[in-house]
Amino acid sequence: MGGQQTKKSNASVANATTVPLPHTPSSLNLFQARANQNARQWVKVGAVSVTVVNGSLTDEQVDVYVNGVPPNFDLSRTPSKELSDAAGPNLKSECEKKFPHGVSVGAIADTGGYNLPCQRVYHVTLPDNQKDGSQNQTVTQIVKDCLRRANSQGFSSIAVPDLGSTIGYPAKVLADLLFKAVEEFSNENAGPTLSQVVFCVFKSSIHLAFVKKARKISKTGSSQTSHSKVGNIDVSLEIGNLPDQKVDVIVCSGPENLQLKNGGMAESLLQAAGPGLQTECDKKYPQGIQSGDLAITEGHNLQCQYVYHGAIPKWGTAGTPTPKQILKDFVTECLEEANKHKMTKTLAFPTLGTGSLNYPPNQVAQVMADCIKDFDQRYPNKKLKRIIIVVYNQDKKWKTVEQAFISALNMTTATQSSQTAAVPPAVIHVSNSKGKIGKIQISLKAGELSHQQVDVIVCSGPENLQLKNGGMAESLLQAAGPGLQTECDKKYPQGIQSGDLAITEGHNLQCQYVYHGAIPKWGTAGTPTPKQILKDFVTKCLEEANKHKMTKTLAFPTLGTGSLNYPPDQVAQVMAECIKDFDQKYPKTELARITIVVYNQDRNRKTVEQAFLSAFNMSTPAMTSPSPASTTAHVNMPPVNTKLYFQYLYNMKAITPSYWTVYTSNNDLATWNSTVSSKGFRLVALKPSSQTYSAVEKLALNTWKSQFVGKGTDAVGLAQLNYTKIQITNIERLESPHLFEEYWKYREKIFLRASQKGQFKALGQIPQAKSGDVATTQIANPCLQVEIYPGINEHYLFHGTQPSLITNILTQGLDGRIANNPVFGNGVYCAESSSKSDQYADPKNQRDLHEKKMLLVRACLGEMFIRTDTTNKHPYTRPPCKSCHNDRCKDPTHSAMFDSIVVDGSWNFREFILYDNKACYPEYLITYKRI
Repeated sequence: MGGQQTKKSNASVANATTVPLPHTPSSLNLFQARANQNARQWVKVGAVSVTVVNGSLTDEQVDVYVNGVPPNFDLSRTPSKELSDAAGPNLKSECEKKFPHGVSVGAIADTGGYNLPCQRVYHVTLPDNQKDGSQNQTVTQIVKDCLRRANSQGFSSIAVPDLGSTIGYPAKVLADLLFKAVEEFSNENAGPTLSQVVFCVFKSSIHLAFVKKARKISKTGSSQTSHSKVGNIDVSLEIGNLPDQKVDVIVCSGPENLQLKNGGMAESLLQAAGPGLQTECDKKYPQGIQSGDLAITEGHNLQCQYVYHGAIPKWGTAGTPTPKQILKDFVTECLEEANKHKMTKTLAFPTLGTGSLNYPPNQVAQVMADCIKDFDQRYPNKKLKRIIIVVYNQDKKWKTVEQAFISALNMTTATQSSQTAAVPPAVIHVSNSKGKIGKIQISLKAGELSHQQVDVIVCSGPENLQLKNGGMAESLLQAAGPGLQTECDKKYPQGIQSGDLAITEGHNLQCQYVYHGAIPKWGTAGTPTPKQILKDFVTKCLEEANKHKMTKTLAFPTLGTGSLNYPPDQVAQVMAECIKDFDQKYPKTELARITIVVYNQDRNRKTVEQAFLSAFNMSTPAMTSPSPASTTAHVNMPPVNTKLYFQYLYNMKAITPSYWTVYTSNNDLATWNSTVSSKGFRLVALKPSSQTYSAVEKLALNTWKSQFVGKGTDAVGLAQLNYTKIQITNIERLESPHLFEEYWKYREKIFLRASQKGQFKALGQIPQAKSGDVATTQIANPCLQVEIYPGINEHYLFHGTQPSLITNILTQGLDGRIANNPVFGNGVYCAESSSKSDQYADPKNQRDLHEKKMLLVRACLGEMFIRTDTTNKHPYTRPPCKSCHNDRCKDPTHSAMFDSIVVDGSWNFREFILYDNKACYPEYLITYKRI
């Protein structure tokens, strides 16, 4: 296919090192991903992923570079010289032509990237460093403006150097200002197109400061973790620093003498505001203030108009009024003072007194909540619209403080309230013994039973085993095909009794067997009771599975919780007890994983989930890692291929496919990649009797075109071998957490665009496509459609390669950059016919009938450009511009590019070309013979 794999080069990242960030549960979700062939770690700030790289800007392959220049736009000075040399003379020419007078502070000079591995370069000039820090906000604003511009132009990634390091900015200050720009941008944009920021820092000492900042963010939690509405006031709870707030008024508690250097919150505010804040306090309030009084100053270098200073006594101080009453009076006075000024619309409070003054967090939270509610009722026409309560992120008990305020203000966390946090059904992990009962892993999933890929699926239905009678059994029948009913009729013509077990094959389901059972309605009189019948049935299923050594995974529904009206807590308790009893009775069982599936369309889904969480002593990922992407949000799946559906998928937590058996979806990808080496993978041999083996085999055989064997330029030498078909001898599944996470992150960006634009056109809907939809998807068995999303044109395709290159592919992935001069440029070439891929299984001058290899890869094609001209060679460097169809488009008004190219012309086979290595994942390795 022209995309044969050769030994992968790491030259472009030879000088880059990775950020050793700790994996800690946090609302700023820390996750790992690999980029530019090196394992990198990312910290997620809102919807933006940030990484820090110790290396050169020009090594990064992103959409946009930011370049710091002097006001006269001199590109001959370091570090611009390296970038200019790499871009070639056209960059300098454009700069001289468009910006003859240089670049002023605050402006962005937007140019093309030319020979650089980016589309645009934003050139900016920073103000000189001042000791008083007066220029800091300008620096943050410049970087934020670059992020905004990239986002508005539809770009998804940007690389920013350590701007200002060559003109005297301290490393720590730079790190704070640049990360602050990302945080502010993220707060402004809930679902930005711009999703990745790379900080490129060449000098080791500066790099260390950026790493420390990233670590700090990963530990402290996110801003705006929770929110509520009190009347028409938005109240949000943020984890962070009070001086960082951008509001009209900041409230601060400190000493009565207003000497702000005495430590604590007041001193941190003084450091950010500058000495003018203390000078104004001394001038206006030379005698200080009394506890509960209010002193008002300007904000100086803070991002606020005014500061409301107060003093409150230590908790437990004797006297009247009490500390609690003083606190209440002070909060009320702050709100009423703000209300006097029509321009005061936003105000930030700290969690007053919860630090060294030892105020109980729950008392403070309740007092502040009561004050805000009273204020809202007394002033219905107020101008104050937003109150931010800031939990200090270095407070050892910040989590306790946060929970107190969430409770007092009846807040919802962002993961519960934000539609953008809605994610598809994700695995919920058992918290005890690392998610195990004995040796058995237990997971709770919201989804459909028929979608599970396990050895055995358990199903309850009618006693006569007529599966069309509705409910769960009918949905299983629809997925399995009529053969399931035929087998039931043949093996069990009289049906079964309540509590009995009937066993059939899985047919078109993604399992080997189905265990059918029937249980009576809850409340049915008789002996045994429905509860005992349920217990006996669950036990029978487990013991039957234990008889067969090859049965290692089993999926249960939440038996009886639907139309049979079984109480969820009773069902959950029974099933938990059965599994615990089974584990104790059979300590050497081969059964390794049990999945309990909560039907995602059940109106009582939340109640059912909570019952099982309690019975199994489970915790949701939101409790152990409060990232929006890590929780099973209690929402129904939006309609397929709608914008909400793609938003739903975009927010899904990064996990392995549900059918992987080594690196299972019980752990997320970040967890697996923290324990697996960067080149770690497992090849899992599929059993020839398994449904997946059969599906992959049939796909390869059914797409084989014997009439084209030996025909075409790429088939030179094959005709002499006199073969017309192939025989599959082995199929293995590649389980590589690192490679799959790279693919996941690429696909995530495509989901985001689809959430904004809607479903992409399928190949058959594009007029230029001559041969209709993708053939592999049209004929593939349903078991190969698991977690594949045709709405963004994700498909399985074949890729041919030589056996000597397989190890490189398994460890490094497919790399189109080093393809051997293919007709349409360096990319990963795929096909919908195994015959086409067979042409690349050996060199043209060394054809033989020995065993060969080909790959079945997941390919995320996204928005496709159709190339119908197969006569003229054109070596694309990337997919072309949607506006002008030029792959080297430099028009700044043309911001959107296609994602892939489909060559559909006069050739025997269509070719599918991906120019981003991360857009495909080599999932199945097929060994075959030519016969």
